[in-house]
Amino acid sequence: MNRLAWFGLLAASIMSTSALVASKAYSAEILVHPDGSGDFPTIQEAVWASANGDLISLTPGTYLENEIDLVGRRITIRALEGPGTCQINGQGQTVFILDGAEDETTVLSGLDIESALGSDTSLVQCIQTTPTIQDCTFRATTGNNYTGVYAVGDGPFLTRCTFRETTVGLELRGVSRNSIVDCRFEDNILGMMVTAGRNLRIEQCEFVGNQTGLASLGGAQLVGDVLISECQFEANRFGAVIRGNAQAELVVRESSFARNDLYGASLLVADLVVESCEFVENGTEASPTSPFGGLEAAGGSVVDCLFEANRAMNAGGLRGATLVRDCVFRNNVANGLGEEDGSGGAIWGGTTCENTLFVGNRAGHGGAIYGGGNVIRDCTFVANVGFFTSAIEVTLLSVHIERTIITGNQGGDPIGCADNDPSALITCTNIWGNESGDWIGCVAGQLGQDGNITDDPLFCDPTMEDYHLASGSPCLEQNNDCGTMGAFDEGCSPTPVLDASWGTIKAGFYDPDASGFPRKP
Repeated sequence: MNRLAWFGLLAASIMSTSALVASKAYSAEILVHPDGSGDFPTIQEAVWASANGDLISLTPGTYLENEIDLVGRRITIRALEGPGTCQINGQGQTVFILDGAEDETTVLSGLDIESALGSDTSLVQCIQTTPTIQDCTFRATTGNNYTGVYAVGDGPFLTRCTFRETTVGLELRGVSRNSIVDCRFEDNILGMMVTAGRNLRIEQCEFVGNQTGLASLGGAQLVGDVLISECQFEANRFGAVIRGNAQAELVVRESSFARNDLYGASLLVADLVVESCEFVENGTEASPTSPFGGLEAAGGSVVDCLFEANRAMNAGGLRGATLVRDCVFRNNVANGLGEEDGSGGAIWGGTTCENTLFVGNRAGHGGAIYGGGNVIRDCTFVANVGFFTSAIEVTLLSVHIERTIITGNQGGDPIGCADNDPSALITCTNIWGNESGDWIGCVAGQLGQDGNITDDPLFCDPTMEDYHLASGSPCLEQNNDCGTMGAFDEGCSPTPVLDASWGTIKAGFYDPDASGFPRKP
């Protein structure tokens, strides 16, 4: 079964479980009050007296209880008047223990669970059980190495839960067939840690203000299918750090990584798909030693993603050898130690790039791309800045550039090769209007060969970032023998809004701020 089919079946199963929980008829309701009145004086005694299918309702207030063992009961424990009305304080101990036969029909709902925990303790322990936990808040007030929810083996299904001020909000060890949906991880040292996880769905979750939002690294590697979808990683020190073994498959879809201090995400999983994601303003000028800004990837593909205004020592936007398709890299910066330093404003590494726009990126070496073994096809490079090479610097292995537009880049040669070796093989490409020249350096002599040209590409309206081509553009397939060059097709009448001269491009797209870095107009 392929990964998409598996995720679809899991989603259907979880929706069915949620519907069952919402509509179930309870066998009996047991009422507990925080002052000890009610049907039973404590939550634990209510559990002992319950039978499968029963409902234990807690009235508003604070309950001082710990090590509440559900003894395998398939029951629901809920805050009678909803989330935020019922607090259970474990007084330094674990609050709930689920290590029997609890399954998804065992439900904790609407509870605020907290404790001043000691070392290596968790608020809720799930050992080989699959309960449903919804609308709960987990907070550990003091202690070392404390965890909100700790699960070993099959783990819980979590929905609309908040994990705050813990060492690890949620720790999953060897879990499978689980979902974490619409949860928030805030101000933890580590929001979520997954060890040997497989078949997980993490959807619509927020990771905000943690030292690390989500991690699976070292011995804590993914070993099976994992989906991260519609999640937000913001203002963490590290957004996400994920490692996987040879069997791991990771899909990250429609998620954002923004304003994380050092970098957005390090996803070293060979079978990786990152699609429709945003990496924005990761890395700060105050932390110039970050190894990359937006994303680190090893293999797999990055499709339909935006990388904007990320910063790092090198690799402002992306580091790694992967396939990049239908993406935009805008105003990313490799700081280095000064304007002559830093490599790969947008990308550092041997990527294959297709149908991608690079605009306003900056580095000492390779304002847009620094790497070797790259294949660059159907891309557009505009207004990138590099002290030594303004657009692409080739290292170690040769680069093949095909049907690409390179124009209006500032600084060094638009394409440079380390010691003029290795080489750049260029076909059907338009290099025109760059500040230091066009077909120069290690690409001299290729103009006029294999469909290569130097001519105004006739962008429709570069001042409005419209890089579609006017119908008279020499880069359109009807006007040459190569096919359409660049990342965009025909988009306007024969005459563009204005000529795409170097002066126009510079005025419209590159306006250095006081620190010397590019700034959007």
